[in-house]
Amino acid sequence: MRSDNREVKKCSICGKHFITNKSRVVCCSPECQKKRNKEIQNEARRKYVSQKEPKKKKKTLEEISVEARAAGMTYGQYVAQMGL
Repeated sequence: MRSDNREVKKCSICGKHFITNKSRVVCCSPECQKKRNKEIQNEARRKYVSQKEPKKKKKTLEEISVEARAAGMTYGQYVAQMGL
């Protein structure tokens, strides 16, 4: 014997009221569900991008060579020591 658990809910996308017997449903139609999924994806993407560390600018050969000479080493010695 099944109990009737139908309830009226408001769509989280368009605001329409709809009847459902499932507790996890938050959208009234497949179109609204697609829009909701897109919003969730975009939010996750924004969160990921904001957490990513900015890329470090790579030094040019000339910049490394100048640093090596300032440290009193050849380019090869400097690169070996610095692990570049």
